[in-house]
Amino acid sequence: MDEPAESRQEASGEFPRELIDFLIAAPRLVVVNGRPRTGKTVFCLGLSEAVSLPQNTFIISTRALEPPVYEAFPWLRTNEARDKSFEVLFQVSTPPPKKQPEPPKQPEQEARIKTAREMLRGILGDIPEALPPVEESRPEPEPDRSELANLRGVIADKNPRELLRIYRGLARVPRGTGGVCVLVDRADRLCEKNGLELAKLAGALRTDLARKHNAHLVMVLDKPLPDLDWLADAVVNLKEVGQGEDFLGQVELAKLGDQKIKSPRWMYNLSGGRFKVLAGMRVWG
Repeated sequence: MDEPAESRQEASGEFPRELIDFLIAAPRLVVVNGRPRTGKTVFCLGLSEAVSLPQNTFIISTRALEPPVYEAFPWLRTNEARDKSFEVLFQVSTPPPKKQPEPPKQPEQEARIKTAREMLRGILGDIPEALPPVEESRPEPEPDRSELANLRGVIADKNPRELLRIYRGLARVPRGTGGVCVLVDRADRLCEKNGLELAKLAGALRTDLARKHNAHLVMVLDKPLPDLDWLADAVVNLKEVGQGEDFLGQVELAKLGDQKIKSPRWMYNLSGGRFKVLAGMRVWG
């Protein structure tokens, strides 16, 4: 007997079609849950390729990625060079405190500026002489793209450099650009490190990024957080179900807005260091 058309699993590249169609329709907050070694990071990197462009993808992580990840996603090195260059330029472009003369630039500092600008020019094209300071106060009620807006209410006087770097990078993305993606890897660890409340941070990022910058926000957790799952537009759960030489896992689309999900569970593997669903394979549970 043929399988009913409404129950067939339809994939879009390496991912369930329902998930990709849901993300392409509008900027979303996506929460990805799963134990370590279930492929959460490569899932998110592959997902960003499906809905964004590498130059419009920004990553916050509390750890260094392993070499195989760079082999599977070679654009990561270019993005890291871009972000480090922005960090250098921001440090040297911040104006000195008022009533103090601007200190002269040392030869070593000038060399860092030149190197950073040349690297960015190769990635992004011409750039201005200085980037606008992130924390500069403005009288206008509508904050500039490089300002902190809702995030400042969450971080208060803390200085989470990883988050501030993302805002500076987004300030370089032209207005109206679609398919921007911000990935927060191990978001729970990031909050522990900086003394932040995860649900409040997610709400602020969702407003600042998904709404104002037209960006998808993907947050990766080792353990589910009910408050965050409730806030999210989409919730994806990953787990390992196969033991042996080849990894075998199950991905569950637990939430896609208010829509009914036709194929909520899929089998997947991590062949070649990339996430790939196995359409039509029997699902556990």
